[in-house]
Amino acid sequence: MGVERRIQRTEDLALARREARQLQREHEGIFRNVPVPVSELAYVLGLAIEHRTELEQRARLEVFETDGIQEATIAVRNGLDRNVSRFAVAHEIGHAILLRKYPQAAREWDVSRREIFANSFAAEILATPEMRANMAAAFRSLQNPMGLLRLSSDIGLSPRALLTMAEREPSWIEGLNKVWLRVKHVENAFTHADAKLRIVSAHYDKRLFYVPTNQSLVRFVGSDRWLTSLPVGAPAQYETTVPIKFRRRTQEIPKFLTKQIPARLSAVRLHPSAAEPAAYLMILVDLAISQSDNTC
Repeated sequence: MGVERRIQRTEDLALARREARQLQREHEGIFRNVPVPVSELAYVLGLAIEHRTELEQRARLEVFETDGIQEATIAVRNGLDRNVSRFAVAHEIGHAILLRKYPQAAREWDVSRREIFANSFAAEILATPEMRANMAAAFRSLQNPMGLLRLSSDIGLSPRALLTMAEREPSWIEGLNKVWLRVKHVENAFTHADAKLRIVSAHYDKRLFYVPTNQSLVRFVGSDRWLTSLPVGAPAQYETTVPIKFRRRTQEIPKFLTKQIPARLSAVRLHPSAAEPAAYLMILVDLAISQSDNTC
């Protein structure tokens, strides 16, 4: 990502946050509830919600005119997990805000830029600043994926949305010697071949080190046999060493120095859902990083 693109993204994320904060001030009563009732928020914003079975995507914003009056409906696919559905509605509210208040941006921004704005907006309105501050200690103390599932349910977010939010909250993730992985049995994202268990997303303090995604789980942790027969909902643990690319503090080349770090892994296989039609694994990699490892 180039410098100009990074600046643009930072500005877009700041705009999403400002719009979310304005709604939280204007509709304070709604945001006192945990989880935040997004359907109620949609209603007060004049957005109808319809649940449908034929939708291919999770949700979509439909805008139309009746007698010269513009109306909007959020169509949501039936069968979604409760928290995934909530995020999908919040996401479409973000699109509606962009369309209503910034119509020129809504026309000129490409799909990727609009989606990033809507995702950021959704994460902001589903977790108020007060909620984020209160949950920081709880997130940092998580010892396994089952704890993450309970925390995400308490907040009313999907585990994936909670991890995305954690990366944007310094008090949640900074200095944490933990890596959260989402792992699926998928093809290589570039060659579209060689399906195996791969890391599809990794969540951690990116100021400290780097964990490549798309790599096979075997390449990262050495084995996936401990997960082969793991049933849905069951936990598993594994101890090994993993290659961690530490970010150098100086301007030396290469930018990263790879070290083998002892790690304790905790995993759980999650149920398929309408949003995630195939079962996937959530893995916590707890790193035993020494002081000398951090002085790169």
